[in-house]
Amino acid sequence: MNSSYFPYGGIEVFHKLGVEFVITHVINKGAIWGLFSNYQFLLVALRIIIIAALGCYLCLKQISTYRKACLVVILAGAVGNVFDCIVYGHVIDMFCFIFWGYVYPVFNIADAAIFCGILMLLLETTRSKTVASSLR
Repeated sequence: MNSSYFPYGGIEVFHKLGVEFVITHVINKGAIWGLFSNYQFLLVALRIIIIAALGCYLCLKQISTYRKACLVVILAGAVGNVFDCIVYGHVIDMFCFIFWGYVYPVFNIADAAIFCGILMLLLETTRSKTVASSLR
């Protein structure tokens, strides 16, 4: 297929049942979806503070191994994005999904790690609430 069809150019990896996956190259100087790109220094400083706070929380708080794993996955993604911002001045997003014509915002591996860690925490919280309510 013609690469000009895809958002940001890119190379199609697959197209099945209306879902497309494209590898592309997008420079992101901001936060999520490029927001606040004019405040790069502030964003990096804020991210470093959040990483330090999360690291302290992990070291000082007694939490379950599962919850610790979730937070470590989030922390790894955050560190990856901050590293890229400090070393390269931006993050490179490369994964683009198109769901039945809707282009999902382009993301990278670090973003996926952060998302998966948060999703794991939400699922664990929902599961523990469900179990607690069934015991009553």
